[in-house]
This record gives sequence, structure tokens and C-alpha cells, in this order.
Amino acid sequence: MKLIFFLFVFLGVQCSYSQKKSFQNPPASYSRIVSVDESSYKDAVDLTNYLPKGYVKNGSIDYTAYLQKGVSENLKVLMPNFPIMINDKGISLGNNATVIFQSGSELKLKPTGKGSYFVLGVRNISNVKIINPKIVGDKDEHLGNNGEWGMGIDIRGAQNVTIYNPNIKSCWGDGIYIGHSGSSSKNISLYGGVINNNRRNGVSVISVNGLIISKLLIANSLGVNPGTGIDFEPNSHSNDIDNVIIKDLITYNNMKNGVLIHLDKLIGKEEKNVGIRFENFQDFNSSRPVRITGQFKNKNRSFKKVKGEIIFNGSKFSGNASSSAINSDAYFPKVKM
Repeated sequence: MKLIFFLFVFLGVQCSYSQKKSFQNPPASYSRIVSVDESSYKDAVDLTNYLPKGYVKNGSIDYTAYLQKGVSENLKVLMPNFPIMINDKGISLGNNATVIFQSGSELKLKPTGKGSYFVLGVRNISNVKIINPKIVGDKDEHLGNNGEWGMGIDIRGAQNVTIYNPNIKSCWGDGIYIGHSGSSSKNISLYGGVINNNRRNGVSVISVNGLIISKLLIANSLGVNPGTGIDFEPNSHSNDIDNVIIKDLITYNNMKNGVLIHLDKLIGKEEKNVGIRFENFQDFNSSRPVRITGQFKNKNRSFKKVKGEIIFNGSKFSGNASSSAINSDAYFPKVKM
């Protein structure tokens, strides 16, 4: 009888945890907008001037090539003050770029069958500012089921990138991806904003040295695994997860986790250091608020440990089907919660 009771409880917990979540609007009070110095707008070139004669303002015609030309020819640009359709080539930014979205600006992805895309690409460049970006992906209109790597903003091997008040929703993969391209991304900052209803993760952090996230709301990461607000998940030993500070983050109603930290692939022949610090992190209604995993199963015991610390100060969790889970062995950093 005890065994039967145990199985009943265990299966009940598992069913509760894996239960399919549905979209829920987060309370308006969870969203924080940070102020931006309006002097940033001075001398910005309005990309409306690059659109063809007779352009429409309802986001029904693809103007990707026109916007790309404007971005390529000017360091500081102002997005048109109305919705613009973008195709799966996306808009690639250059060094020293400043991109400003007005109150009516929006980049809306034209539905695609590609499993991998970006709307804004920030790859192997430095000194970039993106102010108040509003991006809508094709999660609800995607053509087929291929892939899971459609990104709102794709940052790889970039340095000194600051994003203010991102409003990114409905991407086929992640709202924001921060990764490796020849080297780790460095000195990336996200301030304020809402990342909502993306299919995989709100933010994926694959490789970064120097990351600040402050006053960001990530909600409704629903669709495919990991289904997480912020997912720290390096792809290889060459990646980095260090000097990361997360302040006043709120995650809400994410399919699997508010935060996932999965470091297995950092193990290797050289010693790695991980530093992640959370201050005043709150999760509401995600299936699990925090999951930290690291089990070194490789038989090569000459590999070095991953040192460092993962610290949570002042965290508050509510409405979770399962409590936080820490499943990490001696090869991985200390966790303080």
C-alpha cells in the first residue's frame, strides 16, 4: 500500500508539473519602463525617408531592404512611427549603431517556414544601443514546424550592447539570444521592458562575460522546451557564463522554469569560472521558479571543475506547481539561495 501511495503522489506531482500551461496576461504592475535620455534622439535619421513612394503604414508590405539600406548608411536611426513588415533576412546592425523606436514603431516578422531567423541581428560588432524596440515574431503564423531558433534580437560575439525597454513577443524561438561567434559576447545590458509569449525562452544566455539585466519582465515562454524565462545554457567548453548580475527580474507563467541554469557543457580541460548573482528576483506561476542542473557524467576525470558562485538574494516565488530544484555535483559552482 505504501508503494502504491508513493507512486500515486509521485505521478500526481509529475502530472501537475508537466501540465500544459496556457497564456496569462501578467499584471500591468509587473512591467517596468526605464527612462532614456532624449538627447539620444538628436540627429537621428528617420528611416521613413528610405521607404518607397506610396508606402503603407499598416505593416502589410515587406520593407526589409529599405530599412537595411538606411541602417547601413547611418549610425543613428529613427524607426518609422508605424508598423513595418520584415522578412526572415532580418535587419543587421553595424558598429556604433543607435536604433531608436518611436511610440508607434514596430517590426513585425512576415510569416516564414525557416526554423532559424532574427529580426534584429547584433553579430560581431561593438558599441550598440537599441532604444525601446518593439518586435513581433511569427509564433502564431509560422509556416510549418521546422526548428526553434527564431530570435527577436540575436546577439553573438558582440561587445558593449545596451537595450532599453525591449517589447518582444511571439518569436518562434527566443525573445533575445546572447551567444558566441568567434568569442563570447561581452558587456551586454538590458534595462526594463517586457518579453512575452515566445515559443522557447524569453532570454537565452549561451556565452557572455559581463551581463546586466535590470527590471525586466519575462512571461509566457510557452511552446517547446526549455520553456523558460531566462535560460543559462552554454553550448560548449569555449563558452562563458561570468560576471552576470540580474536585478529586479520578474518571471511569470513560463512553461517550465522562471530561471534555468544548465552548465554541463562548460566542463573541459581548462578551468572555468561562473559568476551569476540575482537580486530581488520574483517568479509567479511558472511551473518551477528555479532549476539548476549539473551532473558530470564524462569518464574523463582529468577535466577541470567549474568554479564560482550562483547567488540568489531576496527571491520571492508564488503559484508554482513545483519548488526550486538544485541538482548539481562537485564539478559545478556553489549555489546560495
